[in-house]
Amino acid sequence: MEWQRYIHAQKHDGYRGGHQHPRPYRGHGNPYSKPAYRPARQFSNYDRRPQPQPRRAQVTSAPPPQRNSAYSTSHHHHHPSPAHSFTSFLKCNSAFPYMHKVRNLTDVCHRYPRLCVSEDFSKIIHHWVDQAIPIPMDVQLNFRAAPEQTVPAPTPEVSVDGQSQHIARVMLLSVQQPEEDKEDAHKSHLLKRVKFLVGKSGTSGLMSIGGPWAAQDGADPTKDSTLIKTAIRHCKAICGVDLSPCTQWIKFVEIHYNRPSGAHDRTVIFLPNVWNHLSREIKIYKQVERKELEVEEEVEVEVELEEKDQTEEKKTTKITKKVKTTKVVDTVLVRSMDLSMNGILEYDQQDQHPETAELSLFAEAFDEMLCSKYAKDICALLKEKKVKADIVAEEAKRKREAEDEAKAARIEKEREERAAKRQKLEEERKLELERRKQQEEEERNMTEEQVEIRRKKENEEKKSKRRGPAKIVGRARGQAERGGC
Repeated sequence: MEWQRYIHAQKHDGYRGGHQHPRPYRGHGNPYSKPAYRPARQFSNYDRRPQPQPRRAQVTSAPPPQRNSAYSTSHHHHHPSPAHSFTSFLKCNSAFPYMHKVRNLTDVCHRYPRLCVSEDFSKIIHHWVDQAIPIPMDVQLNFRAAPEQTVPAPTPEVSVDGQSQHIARVMLLSVQQPEEDKEDAHKSHLLKRVKFLVGKSGTSGLMSIGGPWAAQDGADPTKDSTLIKTAIRHCKAICGVDLSPCTQWIKFVEIHYNRPSGAHDRTVIFLPNVWNHLSREIKIYKQVERKELEVEEEVEVEVELEEKDQTEEKKTTKITKKVKTTKVVDTVLVRSMDLSMNGILEYDQQDQHPETAELSLFAEAFDEMLCSKYAKDICALLKEKKVKADIVAEEAKRKREAEDEAKAARIEKEREERAAKRQKLEEERKLELERRKQQEEEERNMTEEQVEIRRKKENEEKKSKRRGPAKIVGRARGQAERGGC
C-alpha cells in the first residue's frame, strides 16, 4: 500500500515522494500517474536544478505582514470549510448583495459585465431597497397597439449647455398568466411572463417611456411630485396612455450622470400602480412627426388636338404631366410595445445608447427585487419548517427520554424482583440446610430401622404433595364434565 500513500501525498500536498521528502515536485511527466515505488532520490531532478543565487538586500520601510495561518504560504493547502449551520447560512455575506442601495460605476461594471454604460455615469440609487413594494404578480393588462391612431410629437425643447437635466420615466407592468390548457404552462419562467410597456425609437433603440422636465410641470424638478407630472405628460405624448388616475408612484431607481460640461443629470424611473386604475385592455398609439413635403406626381391631363379643318369636331387626348404638390408625411418616432423581462435583459455591448442602458438597469433592479422577495419567502418558509422540525425533534426527544425512563424503571423493578427472589431462595436454602442438619443430629440417636421408616414416610409425604395439585385439577375437571352432562 506504499504507492497509494505516495499518490495521496502528491494529490493533496503537492509533493513528490510522499511523506518521506517534503519538497515540491519539479520533475517532468504526470505527477499523478502510478509509479513503481522506489526511493524518492532516484525519481527526482533535485540534483539537476540550478542552485539559487543569494538575493540582494532590499531596503524596505517595514516588514511584510505575516499570515495568520498554521500552514506555510508555499504549501497552498486547501482544506474544506466546515459545514455551516442553518442560521449562519441565512446570514452569509454575498459578493453582490441585493440590499446594496447606492452603486457606483465600478459596482455596476462588476455586477453587469455585458452592460455598456455611458462614460458620464456616476451612480445608481435603488430606492426599492427601503420600501415595502406591494407589487402583485397577477396583474393582467393587455396593451393593444392601434396602428391607425397616432399622436403628434411635441415641439422639442431647446436644452442649454451646462444646465442640469431631470428626466422622468415610467414602466407599466403587466403579468401574463400561464394558460391551463397548455402542457408546458407550469414550465414558463416568471421573467417570460412579466412584461413592461417600452418604446422603440429608430435612433436610440429600446427605451423606457418618458422625457425631460419642463417648466410647465412645476418649479422644482428635484421633487417627486414635479417629476410625476413630467412622466404623465410624456407618457400621454408618446403612447397616448393617461396615467393621471394612478395614485401610487413607486420611485424605483435613480440614475445620476456627471457631464463634462459640469452639469449633473439624473433620471428617475417610476412604477405607477396601473393595475388598480386602468382597464384590462389599453390602446397604445405611436408617436409620429408630421411634415409637409413637396413631391412630384404624374397627373393625366386632357389636351385638344389642333386640326386644319375647323368644321369637324374638336378631338382631345390624355397625356401625363409631372406636377409639384404638397403632401403631409408621418414619420414614426417612437413605437410602443410590451416586452418581457427576459427580452429586456438580453442586452450586450452593442447596445450603446444611454436610454437602452437605463432600461437594462431598471430590468436588472426589478429582477433583483424579485429574487430578494422570493428569497425572503423561501427563508421564511425554511425557518418555519425548521421551527416545526425542532418541535417534532423536541417532542421525539421527550418521548424517547420518557421511554428511556420507563425502560430504566422497568429494568430497576426487574432487578429488584430478581434480588428479592434470590434472597428468598437463599433463605429457603439456609432453612433447608438447617433442617437437614437437625435431621442428621436426630438420626444419630436412632437405629437404622427407625431411620429407614422415617425416610420412607418422608418420601410418601413428598409424593402426596406432588400428587395433590394433580388430584385437585382432575377433580375440578370431572365436576365440570358432570355439570355439562
